[in-house]
Amino acid sequence: MSIAIIGLGNMGSAVAETAVKSGQDVTVWNRTSAKADAFAGRAKVAASLTEAIAGADMQVWVLSDYDTTLAALETDGAKQALSGKTMVQLCSGTPEEARSLSATVTGLGADYLDGKIFTYPARVGAEMTRFAYSGNEAVYKRCEPQLLALGARSGWLGADAGFAAAADLAWLSYLYGSMVGLFQALAFTRAEGLADDAVFGSIPSWLVEIDAEANCSKELIDRGDFHGSQAELDVHFAAMQHLLETARGNGISEAFPAMIVDVFGKALERGYGKQEITAGLDIFCKP
Repeated sequence: MSIAIIGLGNMGSAVAETAVKSGQDVTVWNRTSAKADAFAGRAKVAASLTEAIAGADMQVWVLSDYDTTLAALETDGAKQALSGKTMVQLCSGTPEEARSLSATVTGLGADYLDGKIFTYPARVGAEMTRFAYSGNEAVYKRCEPQLLALGARSGWLGADAGFAAAADLAWLSYLYGSMVGLFQALAFTRAEGLADDAVFGSIPSWLVEIDAEANCSKELIDRGDFHGSQAELDVHFAAMQHLLETARGNGISEAFPAMIVDVFGKALERGYGKQEITAGLDIFCKP
């Protein structure tokens, strides 16, 4: 199956580079043609978007957002060229935007998969990298060999085109939550005069604990009972209050500690104090 990469920003270039190195029949196109120069002699460089669409069975669109994709489709001949082809969309957006674009594309006589990238450009194609896709399962299965080259842990989530976007929101929540935690951690240690390695040197160990905590939470969620033997929410909440008090005392940001004290304080009000911290899920799902 031939593949066209539409858009050669940092992520699009990484996707195209991975596709080329995996031995696929690749066409590339970018609105600013100079970005395609790096692929000259290694891939077909389309002179126009319509040419790129017409010349490949599947197009992987790596533009900035859904609106940009819709605007690109207004290019002369692009909609007509898409008929009978497969579009795989990789930009971030909302589940509703994904469903809307799916309806538009299938209405043009093309197949559609919505895809999301759970990594940065440097790790596209890596063994642990995951892309998530949603849409028609038969279409995914047909495209799976080419898509797995981009991330070996990739997979299909369901027929609803919005599912991949929902999973992307989960990834972004986890990513940004982790980065906020990292920056708050550095603020605490710096305020006390510790070197940054007190944090960075501990991260490998912390990741083991976070993975274990996530697996424990999954077990509790699966069984529908948040009682456990690790640490009651009352114990966690006391530590959260220490974070808030110390942040205030050291004159560093208290935004993150204040947020978790507020959220898990509500969980205590609901009577979850003697259950595991996983009980806090209720506050996020039913605020």
